[in-house]
Amino acid sequence: MTAEDLAEVLRADLAKEAERLRMLARATSVTERQRLQKRFEREREHVRKLVQVLAPRACRLHTKTDAPETNGDEATTAKPTREALRRPTTGVRVACETTRTETVQDVEFHRYVCRKVAAAAPKPSALTAAALHAHKSRKDLLQEKHALLQQLHHVVVQQQRKLQDDEMTVRSAVSSFKSLALRPNPTYRYVPFATVSSTSVRIKR
Repeated sequence: MTAEDLAEVLRADLAKEAERLRMLARATSVTERQRLQKRFEREREHVRKLVQVLAPRACRLHTKTDAPETNGDEATTAKPTREALRRPTTGVRVACETTRTETVQDVEFHRYVCRKVAAAAPKPSALTAAALHAHKSRKDLLQEKHALLQQLHHVVVQQQRKLQDDEMTVRSAVSSFKSLALRPNPTYRYVPFATVSSTSVRIKR
């Protein structure tokens, strides 16, 4: 457990505290606000206990790494043993001490935070985006650029086809409207009903 990991825990707790304040501000009733305050107090107490456990370790580790042991006039550094050399250095382990007065929830919370801190610790073998970009050759970059340009061309062609279809639809609608406007309206001659009846009687005779 290093000082950087402890600082990461404190930064995460500060961000969580801001979220707690926002949740309290959004509370609509007194009962809900009291319930949230009790829950937040338990979370703060967990973080305080965790810091009390991890802070002395970080200080001891910082002191051991920064101040080498001195024996007389000559300064000597501790040599690593065979067991230490055989241990894997890729993972980061964080041990959490618990006391008998702590509950099961406190122990589980400590273990959860320790796992989060160990997962957030930087790994030397991790490749960043800058490292990957630096290892790419000029040929790989040109191939990637060519693929992106092909995708862009495909999108542009599809948009152009949609525009042409819309243009044809608009043109057909305009021509239909013009043809209806130029067609002459039919004229009707009014014939009274009495005239039609007399005409039909004459035809029967």
